[in-house]
Amino acid sequence: MEGGVWQVTLADAGGEAIALTNEGFLQFAEQLPDKKMHDILSVAVPLSDVVEYRAMRNEKLLFDRIDLPAGMLPIGDSGGY
Repeated sequence: MEGGVWQVTLADAGGEAIALTNEGFLQFAEQLPDKKMHDILSVAVPLSDVVEYRAMRNEKLLFDRIDLPAGMLPIGDSGGY
């Protein structure tokens, strides 16, 4: 929360697409195992439209199989898991 404003992100891993409306967002939140987020969102006032981000692909980089330039150190998510 910053300046009394919350940003809410809900994610789905390949299920049925939700309607990109405030109502669709609320319906998606209602399907969550815990209903608290839905309860909060149902009384909140949206400050913007619902937007969608779709990851195009998941890719695992195998740094142990390539010659990295001297001094290069993969950090964070790029290091794989």
